[in-house]
Amino acid sequence: MKKSAMSILLFLSVPFLLLAGPMVLHRNVAGFSISHPSDWTVTENEGGVNFDVSSADSTAKVQVIVKELGEVVSPQTFLEAMQESMEGAGPNLIPEAQRTPPAAQIQAANGDSGYMGAFRYTGTAVPVIQGVSVIMKGTVCFVLIQTIAETQKAVHGRVVGDIAKSFKITR
Repeated sequence: MKKSAMSILLFLSVPFLLLAGPMVLHRNVAGFSISHPSDWTVTENEGGVNFDVSSADSTAKVQVIVKELGEVVSPQTFLEAMQESMEGAGPNLIPEAQRTPPAAQIQAANGDSGYMGAFRYTGTAVPVIQGVSVIMKGTVCFVLIQTIAETQKAVHGRVVGDIAKSFKITR
């Protein structure tokens, strides 16, 4: 049975066993908003990452990176170029025909276009799954990265998906 792209990317197919704190809305000066559990740790503007929110046990995180490209680039081209530098990542787990999000999903994020991938890293102490969504708004690229240890999908999978679904471009 094939998994849909969204169940792979947003980890919605796993049970939610651990309750996170209440969700709070974060507005970032880089032009986006995102909701996250109040008990997760937020880091901003370090190492090129505009926003990073991590679970208390550090086994799950969501990052947002904003890049002004100066020209319109397809999100597919951007993700494929990014993938070349993703050392240790396996192939994109999302079937090629399902890598472009539905128009309603792109509109909900206030984007112009989007493309996504899901990758499994096995070169780490604990294998991780990483979902990457590239959302374009004009010449600005928003990269939403969801990372979760495979062993913790049942614990954090649903909340990571909820965080990702809350992402909105506010520019």
